[in-house]
Amino acid sequence: MNACDAIVLAYDGLGPLSQQIQKTESIQSVILDAGKAPNIIPDYAEGSFSLCAIDSPELERLRIRVIPIYEGAAAAPGCTVELFWDALYEDVVTNMSLANRYTQYMINDLGLTPADIPSPSDSSPKPGIQALFSINATDMHHTPCFQQAGLGTDYAHMESFRAGKTNALVGLDVLLDDAFYRQVQQEWVSDMKQRGRLVE
Repeated sequence: MNACDAIVLAYDGLGPLSQQIQKTESIQSVILDAGKAPNIIPDYAEGSFSLCAIDSPELERLRIRVIPIYEGAAAAPGCTVELFWDALYEDVVTNMSLANRYTQYMINDLGLTPADIPSPSDSSPKPGIQALFSINATDMHHTPCFQQAGLGTDYAHMESFRAGKTNALVGLDVLLDDAFYRQVQQEWVSDMKQRGRLVE
């Protein structure tokens, strides 16, 4: 039994699959533990693997495809595998009623032009939006450059504050404007039914 071999085989085994998945899917991997000393064959190894897909059904199909890779990688050097699935992020479903209200506040009350406002996205357990805003990072997110832009610049703090105020204004509208609340709720129910994700 060699757990280091098993985790390396799992890591390497995902490479060919990554070449055969959709452009809207991704597989990311990191080996967290593969032994403590070069002259000792480890009986334990651990990795963290992230699967992304455009929606929940596609994510489940991708998950089903990776399981045999992990199982085969463990079996080859005589190991067993334990898989823990967590942090499922449902696919993005935009609630346009909330997104439009957010945009109105950004333009009318907080001084942005329509071109400055990216398309908001949303999660699905309840109506909501995940509005994006610029922090003037010169590189993609999940990079050191992005982290630096977000940590200490006045511009990033100002934009975060502006986005937070807009979220608060939209939240107050949901609480205080019954017609708007019903509109948001009806849109969410319709969207969830359309995607087969609302159980009545």
